[in-house]
Amino acid sequence: MNSRQIDKYMEKEQWKDEVLNSLKGMKEAEPSAFLFTRIEAQLQKPAAMPQWQLSLATIVLALLFAANALIIFKNGKKAVQTVNQEYRISSFQSY
Repeated sequence: MNSRQIDKYMEKEQWKDEVLNSLKGMKEAEPSAFLFTRIEAQLQKPAAMPQWQLSLATIVLALLFAANALIIFKNGKKAVQTVNQEYRISSFQSY
């Protein structure tokens, strides 16, 4: 190492020491006396979804499934008809 690299290294070390020394006067954060008991009480409560939200979610899912099924069946028949017309396949022809 040349003297310039040594000087840079020493500057970095000095800076690290200064930063670490600046933390010496710090104290640990102290939570309020009843914080832990309040957190535990909240964790003990059962997480329940309100009935109206559950009903709404069920209705929305049922409508989505019904719309999806309708689109699939509607487009499925059209797709078969298009293939039959494109290749001029009648329903009685087979390979």
